[in-house]
Amino acid sequence: MKLFFTGLIILASFLSAKADTFFPTIPGSSTSSVSRAPQGSQRYERAAYLLTPDELHSAGFVKDKVLTGIGFTYFAAQSAATTGSFKVYLQNTTDATYQKASTNWTNAAQTGITDGMTLVHNQSLTIPAADGNLDIPFAGGAAFTYTGGGLYVAFEYQNSTGDLAAPNIAYCNTDLAGGLHNTYSTTALDADLANTSDFRPATRLSYAAPKQAAVADIYTMGNLLVPGALPHAISARISNHGEAPLTNVPVTLALAGANTYTETKTIAALAVDSSVVLTFSPLSNAGVLALGTNTVSVQLPADDNTADNTKSLTQLVSANTMSYADAEAFSDVRVGYNTDSGLLLTKYQVSSRTSVSTVTVGIANADANAGNTVYGVLLDAHGNLLSRSADYVLTPADLGTYHTFKLSAPASFVNEDFYVGLAQTANPAAGYFPLALQEEDYPARAGAYYSGPLTGGTLTEQLALGRFLILAGTTPTPLPVRLVSLTAERLPTDVQVRWQTATEQGNDHFEVERSTDGQAFGTVGRVAPAAATSSYAHSYTYFDASALAQSATQLYYRLKQVDVDGTATYSAVVVVAKAPGGASLPPAYPNPMAEALHLEALPSGAQVRVTDTTGRLVYAGVASAATLTLSAEAWPRGVYCLQVSAGSQSLLTQRLVK
Repeated sequence: MKLFFTGLIILASFLSAKADTFFPTIPGSSTSSVSRAPQGSQRYERAAYLLTPDELHSAGFVKDKVLTGIGFTYFAAQSAATTGSFKVYLQNTTDATYQKASTNWTNAAQTGITDGMTLVHNQSLTIPAADGNLDIPFAGGAAFTYTGGGLYVAFEYQNSTGDLAAPNIAYCNTDLAGGLHNTYSTTALDADLANTSDFRPATRLSYAAPKQAAVADIYTMGNLLVPGALPHAISARISNHGEAPLTNVPVTLALAGANTYTETKTIAALAVDSSVVLTFSPLSNAGVLALGTNTVSVQLPADDNTADNTKSLTQLVSANTMSYADAEAFSDVRVGYNTDSGLLLTKYQVSSRTSVSTVTVGIANADANAGNTVYGVLLDAHGNLLSRSADYVLTPADLGTYHTFKLSAPASFVNEDFYVGLAQTANPAAGYFPLALQEEDYPARAGAYYSGPLTGGTLTEQLALGRFLILAGTTPTPLPVRLVSLTAERLPTDVQVRWQTATEQGNDHFEVERSTDGQAFGTVGRVAPAAATSSYAHSYTYFDASALAQSATQLYYRLKQVDVDGTATYSAVVVVAKAPGGASLPPAYPNPMAEALHLEALPSGAQVRVTDTTGRLVYAGVASAATLTLSAEAWPRGVYCLQVSAGSQSLLTQRLVK
């Protein structure tokens, strides 16, 4: 079983200028294949466009910086690498719209596009056959200082004799009407940039940034459940993208909206190309957090690039939902098992008793997801599958939206972890990737996102994919049973499990669960309460007569307390060494049994006990001969445990089926 992801992920630059940082200047989600950026399908290309003052300010550019490179971002690669000469021109401006009067590249009257511009780059350029970022450090031109306003950018690419390629597709920004002029040809270099377009290439510019601390990400809840998820500590990943170590960096957390809060902590030292996760003081319910919408912000002092000094997100303080997913849009990346099956999970923790009844999942917007069967799941802290929803076939209407799955059996948790998630069934004929993501800085927050097999069990943490869009629908519930103690004691013939309650409210029954590895638990007995509701202390005892049949040297026990409404709460786990001894008698027969059960080679005075799965004694006697026949005709169909002992020595423990 292997987890796959698909979608647009820009992994690295083709070229990099280690000394200086390339900053996204204008992003773009539109695309173009007609020479808005350098393209190997044409021999001759010229383009000129405007970066406005507001765009450069929003990108964090500060004045008096020497610009040292330009970059472009491609959605799709060209078919082969191509090489030609490449020139770049820059010019400072206060223009907010494209104002160059001439469409000529240059002329004697000094009114052409490049007249008055500075040639900052004049070198050979290889356009690779790859998507992602193409970052080009300036060389062969004059130095250029940004003065704080806007910029005109012009470039010329010539490949007069080399091979051509099928076109690449560049990401473009369409926010500025008529913001670009260009021309392109496979035959001649055109002096007239007659084509006018709203499609400017997504552009990256670089300059030296000795001091550049960045708020890479905020780790909190997009839906903060109160009081169940409290106390809750907000964290932020702070990175040093600059060229010098940083010391004593103040980091400020601020909450505004339904709740207000401010705290500043200081990072003593932050090396170049390193990051640290800073955790603020936990938010508690001492002051009663108000339901509603918060704006959560983390801020750093201004430095050599201000675009990443502040990061904010919207948080909903909720009484019935918890999630890491926030109000951000789905990213272009989606995750799944392709043709295979498996679970995609988020792990949450609650402090006060909370019932989980639904799972809400962001379904990725991909046509291949429609028609496939999925369902919601709930697992305990050990990866055991507790509940699931009915199967659901995804429809086209589900794509790009959230879908809520109702669990067949809600379960309650207190002071413990649990997992909710999406189960993807296999489709060997056509793979699909059903889970939508939001971007989260790599590595993602620890202890949050997991994958595993459909049956649960061993889970694998996922730190490289992003934020899983999986929400838990919850209901705070009063604690129906106040458990005072739980113990498990080894006895000669069985394990005695004892527990005591102080009060009980709406208690339907207890289930005693056992595990041989502390991970996978199964029910070994069921005990009815003294009363569904009681304000008095009660003590309970269960004898696990089948314990000696287990091969493990240690056994693990826990209680599952089930309410009258079907919700369940799990106790802590207790451990006991398995009782020594093993079978020294031949097994009873037939098994499965029908009307009678036969035992042989019994020592005189051997004690024989048979119990059902609830621990109820259905037979007890002392052998007076070497053979013994028990009448099982009146026993209901089910599973039984046979124990034969002599004094303190266990002679036989056998699981029986009727």
